[in-house]
Amino acid sequence: MKTTWTVWSLDVWGNPRDGFEVNDRSRCGVVELGKEPKDAEVIRALKAGGFLSDKARASNIEVGGDDLDITIDDKRSGRPLLSLELDPDAKWKAARW
Repeated sequence: MKTTWTVWSLDVWGNPRDGFEVNDRSRCGVVELGKEPKDAEVIRALKAGGFLSDKARASNIEVGGDDLDITIDDKRSGRPLLSLELDPDAKWKAARW
């Protein structure tokens, strides 16, 4: 079963020493992922959709979150790069089953 996720680009303030804060976000597209996606699947889908560089690797990307929201951070600096949110219709469908 595939799930649809909204991809958000993030306007981030801050630095690695003091921490980062998301100032704003903009919807930039959607990706489809499996029901319980692994980190590599998330990275592949984001690269295929043009949301991450082809150079992005699991070794330099931190994938976190839960069943409803996924965060994509730069592993070295901790800077938030993208956010994924399960499509609201998909949340309803998942809750119904």
